[in-house]
Amino acid sequence: MSLIRLGVLAAGLAIWYPLNKQPSEYKNSTDRYALPQEIEVVNASYHIKSQENPIIIKPNGLEQKIQTKAVDFSEDFVIETDRYKLVKDKDWLPSRLVGHTFALPGRLIFWDWDYGWGQDEERTKAVLSMLEKDTTIKDITVRLNHNEAFYDLYRMFTEEKLRKRNNIFARVLLGIPMGLGNEIWAEFSRGSYYNPLTKTTVCYSNVESITAHEIGHHKDFSRFSSDWGYQLLRILPPFMLSQEWKASVHARDEILNKKDQWQFNRYLIPAFATYVLASIAVLYNLFKKKEEEQK
Repeated sequence: MSLIRLGVLAAGLAIWYPLNKQPSEYKNSTDRYALPQEIEVVNASYHIKSQENPIIIKPNGLEQKIQTKAVDFSEDFVIETDRYKLVKDKDWLPSRLVGHTFALPGRLIFWDWDYGWGQDEERTKAVLSMLEKDTTIKDITVRLNHNEAFYDLYRMFTEEKLRKRNNIFARVLLGIPMGLGNEIWAEFSRGSYYNPLTKTTVCYSNVESITAHEIGHHKDFSRFSSDWGYQLLRILPPFMLSQEWKASVHARDEILNKKDQWQFNRYLIPAFATYVLASIAVLYNLFKKKEEEQK
C-alpha cells in the first residue's frame, strides 16, 4: 500500500473511529454469549471429558455429552461435534515473536492492541457460543491462536467431505497455494483468514466481529456445492468486495450478539475500506498499463 493510500486511510479512520467507539454501557454487559449446559461431541480434549457423562449411541457412531462448565476457556482444548470442530492452541514461540512484530501495522490500522493478540477466555467462549447458536454452520474447523496449514492440506486430500466438494485439480492448483501461502502468512502476521478448500478459519484477533466475519465467509461459500469457482472470482475486484461485504453482513446479522453489532462499524467497515483501496489500486495500475501500451 503506497504512502498516499496509507495517508488517505489514516485520515479517514482518524475521523471514523471517534464516531464509532465502544458504547459506554458495553463493559457491563457480561451475558452476551450464553452456552448450553451440555454439548454432544464426537471428540473432545481428555481434560474436559467426564466419566459421568453418558455415551450416546447414534446411527453414525458414538457421541458423548460434555458439560460446558467443565471447559477451561483460558487453556488449549479441542471440541468436535457433528457440525464443527473448535481447536484452541498456540503456535511455537519463534512464530509468535515474528507474528506479533508483523501484526503491528494491523494494530495501528484498527487502533486496537487486541488485533492479532490472541483470543482470551471471554472471546473463546464467544466463539463456541456462535457455533452452537447458529445451527446452519456446518463442516467448519475453527482454529484459535494457531495454524496447522500442513495438516489442513493433508485433510483436504483425505477427508471425504473435502474431497467431494472440490475436484483434485482445484485442490492441487488452488488449495495448496492457498494453504501454504495465505494460511502461513496469517500465522506470521497474526491475521485472521478463511480457507474455503479446507473449510478452515484461523483466528488470532481478540475481537468478536473479526472471528464472526471469517465464519461469515464460511456461510457465504456454503451456498454452493463446490468452492473453487467462487474463490477464483476473487481475482476480480468487484467479486472480492462483494464476498467481503457478504461475510461482514453475515457476521452482523446472524452471528454476532446484538450488543456486539457496534463492532460492524468499528472494525469491519475499516477492514472493508482496506479492500476498497486495494481494488482501486489494482484497477488504476491496470488502466495505467493499458494506456502505456497504447502509446
